[in-house]
This record gives sequence, C-alpha cells and structure tokens, in this order.
Amino acid sequence: MLKSYMKENDVVKDSISEVVNELVDSKIEKKKIVILISAFSKFEGASRVAEHQASELSERKNLVEIFTFGSDIISKDFKVNIINPFISLKNPFLEKVYRGTFPINLIKHYYLIKQLKHFDVIILHHATFVTLAYLCRKIYGIKVIVYNHHVAGEVPIFSFTPTGISELVYGKFIWSIYWKIIRYFDIVISVSKYSRSKLKEKKGVDSFVIYNKIDNSRFRKGLDENRIRSLYNINNEPLILYVGRIIPSKGVHLLITSFKNVKTKITNAKLIIVGKHYDKDYSKKLMKLSDESVFFAEQVSDENLPFYYAACDVYATCSLQEGFNLTIVEAQACGKPIVAFDIGPHKEVLVQGYLISEFDLKAFSEKMLEILTQKREIHNNTYNLNSDESGDKY
Repeated sequence: MLKSYMKENDVVKDSISEVVNELVDSKIEKKKIVILISAFSKFEGASRVAEHQASELSERKNLVEIFTFGSDIISKDFKVNIINPFISLKNPFLEKVYRGTFPINLIKHYYLIKQLKHFDVIILHHATFVTLAYLCRKIYGIKVIVYNHHVAGEVPIFSFTPTGISELVYGKFIWSIYWKIIRYFDIVISVSKYSRSKLKEKKGVDSFVIYNKIDNSRFRKGLDENRIRSLYNINNEPLILYVGRIIPSKGVHLLITSFKNVKTKITNAKLIIVGKHYDKDYSKKLMKLSDESVFFAEQVSDENLPFYYAACDVYATCSLQEGFNLTIVEAQACGKPIVAFDIGPHKEVLVQGYLISEFDLKAFSEKMLEILTQKREIHNNTYNLNSDESGDKY
C-alpha cells in the first residue's frame, strides 16, 4: 500500500498535514485524527513531535485526540485521553508489565476500538499500539500513518529490573510483531533520511521523510540568559547544557565524565542536565559520578525550557542512538554552539557545531574546552573595553 504513494523524487514532505490531505478524501473538510503514543511527555522527543503534529492539525480545523498511557502535556487545541488499566497499578513494575503486554490485551482493545471507529486517520508513534491500529484498519478501514523515529527492537542485555524486563519483552515480542504489521499500513514517515535508510536497509520498508519541527517563536536568539543562571546561582561561570531523557543510550554518563575533564582546566565550569529519569539504577550511578557543579533538573516547565538553552555557553550531548535529535535543533535556534557524537542523523541536523567520533571523550572534552575558552576571552575583552570607555582605572 505504501508503494502506491511512494515516488523517489518526492521523498521529503513538508508537513504531516500534507500527508493527511493526500491520504483522506478531500471532501472531508474537518478530519478526525487520533495520535497513539505510549508516553506523552514534554521531555520525550517523540512526544514533542506528536504535540507539534496535534497543534498543526488542530490549527487546520481538524479534530485531534491523543491516546496515551500517561501525559504531562496540557493543551486547549486537542484532547488527551489517558488509557488506564481496569485496576489501578501503583507499582512501577506492574505498570511496565501492563504496557509491555498491551498488544495482546484483547479486552482493552475491544473498548478502545469502539472509541476509535469514527476517526479518519491514526498516527502511530510507538510499537505498543501496533495491534490496536491494525485492528482499527482491518475492521473499520481507518487510514494508518506510522512514524519511524528510529529502527529499534534489538534484544538488550537482560537485567532483573522493571526497565530490563520491559525492554526484553519489547525486543523479543512487540518489535517482531510491529515490523510484520506496519507493511499493511498506508504510509510510513521517517524523521530523517538516516532513519529512512536504516528502515529500508534492515526491514525492507520504504518511507517518506518529514523533518521534525520546533516552535521558533519559543526557541530563538535574544532570550534572557540570566533567568536560569540566577535560579542556580551561576553568574559568569562557563555553563554546559544537556536536555533529554536520562537513560543509558543517551550517554549522560559519558557527558559527565567528559565534563569532569573540562573541569581540570576550567575549575568553575557548571553542567545542567535537564530531563526525566527513567532508570533508578542508572540515575544513582550518575549521582555518584557527579559533584556539586552538576545540576539535575527534572521538573522544567515548557515556558522555562527555552531559557535553559539561552543560559548555556555550549550545548553538549553524548547520545549514542538518535533518529533525529530535536534538542540540537532547539539549541541551534537559540544561537548556541553544539558538541555531539558523530552518529546517525547528526550530519543532517547539525548546522552550527562540531561532531566528535563516538566514545572519543578526549576530543569531546577538548572541543568543549575550546568553545568555553573562546567565550571567556570574548567576555573578558568586552569587560575590559567597557571599563576603558567608562573611565575606570583598576
């Protein structure tokens, strides 16, 4: 079905609205669209993409609803529906098991299918809902758009933790179902040419590309740099920033190690790590690795997030796996230089910054040092010039 839409000379699409309009009968002016995503969180890349999609589609007078297991995003433009279990599960382990086995939860599927039968389009972001989307398409003929953020599904090293068990279930069971079923859907969208090539290479599935977008009215140059510095009592000290999920594949431990190398030369440097913690054991290791110059900020409002970018001197990420990397685009929009590993789509995404060979922490540290040193020299020269002009003699 996908092949009937695919033209090699028209791989990159402008927006999700363009795809929806091509897919659904043009006579339907107000289209009903549902977005399926496991977690709808402001610190999760796919969620922010989904939020932008929901806003864009709503602005075009469509009816949009989100179905998810949990959300910290509130909007007046679209409705967010939380999929709760029949019995309240307060234990994190049981919650992960519930979500991990959701594709075979036929009773829950029965109730959800009835809720979704009047929609025109399903946009599927996470593999958890692949069987739900398939049944809705099979029974009611609802069009399905699959969003490929990155090719995942390799079986991880097993650990006896909620996270480890959940990942094992995903790796061995859910992803294998997902790759078989998405071939029956209408359109697959990849978030970068890199993600598209990997999907085609590993799974034989072709896709269009829609690059993730940001809100340029929020993420821009000229924002107040002192708003966040004052909050953390950071004056003119060099500041490095990371924004994203706190999980091993994001390489936060590598970033902290690299930052400690920077501190051997610039002793008053600071690092702020913004993001939600998903793995308690990993987070404990990060805390032990850190000192008082590393700040963890888990609860950051949408309003304040752009000001974190504005406050930093360099944005750094040691992420080891990405399909796009939205935070790099946000940091660049705020005029900040980037230091990142040369992985996946970063060559497509990076405009102002430096790509370092994966795991080369020496080169990574040296590049951050270079940027921070240049910033400090510019700051000192500006200070001296201002002092001379004002007549101060010290």
